[in-house]
Amino acid sequence: MLANSEFLLMFNQAAKDRDALAELLNISDAQLEYIYNAKVGSGLMRRSSVLIPFDSSFDTDTKLYQAMTTKIEEVERMD
Repeated sequence: MLANSEFLLMFNQAAKDRDALAELLNISDAQLEYIYNAKVGSGLMRRSSVLIPFDSSFDTDTKLYQAMTTKIEEVERMD
């Protein structure tokens, strides 16, 4: 199913999963670094056969971050 997907977002992955993804999707060791101990909001995007590293982190004191956060403890503090 993953091999046939046109679009994938990969965030931090466990070692076993990284190895399986690397083999399945032909991800190089250098590209795997983007999903190894990745910080929140960072990872690797796959569109067709192209792999693109990304960082979609936001400053936590912005209204956009507050509207988009999925961390329940932060949402509770906003109420």
